[in-house]
Amino acid sequence: MPKIVLKLKYKTLRGLKLVWNFYNDIPPLRIVASPLDKNWPDRVKEEISVFNLWRKFNPKVPFSNLRIHDNPRRFIIDANLHELFMKGNKDLWQSISILIPLRYPFQMPILGDPARDKAFIKLLRGWTDNRPFCMPQVFHIWWNRLSGGAGIAHFLHAYLVFLSIAGKKAVKREYIYSLDFFKI
Repeated sequence: MPKIVLKLKYKTLRGLKLVWNFYNDIPPLRIVASPLDKNWPDRVKEEISVFNLWRKFNPKVPFSNLRIHDNPRRFIIDANLHELFMKGNKDLWQSISILIPLRYPFQMPILGDPARDKAFIKLLRGWTDNRPFCMPQVFHIWWNRLSGGAGIAHFLHAYLVFLSIAGKKAVKREYIYSLDFFKI
């Protein structure tokens, strides 16, 4: 019987081998649905799946356990407050709300509910000298380019970049490898 030799052929673009940079390249979501769409339950499952994939390849990210709340426009996520704001115990985790706007996924979500997450918002304001979270124009272009394929994992990655830049002191975060993630 002849011996079978398998040869892997890598996908190339203009002669360069293409690889997935799983540290920064979060796969886009395929289901484009807002909280009022009939496909919203499928979008929620895909959001959680993509978030877990991002965590799998980037375990030092200070977020875990993304889950949907009873309210379909609210997700809950656990955040390591020490890693985000360099405060308190290294194992200080807190559940934080992610509020989903009606125009989502074309409008970015909001991290932290002022009525529920007062301690988180107080830490955030202290860390950023009361600067509000605002995405620079380059992030808006990147978000819109994904045409509804951006999700919570993409938003949280951008949020980590914001915290690194807007914080009182510059912090080298091991899980942000480069800003190439925001290729335009």
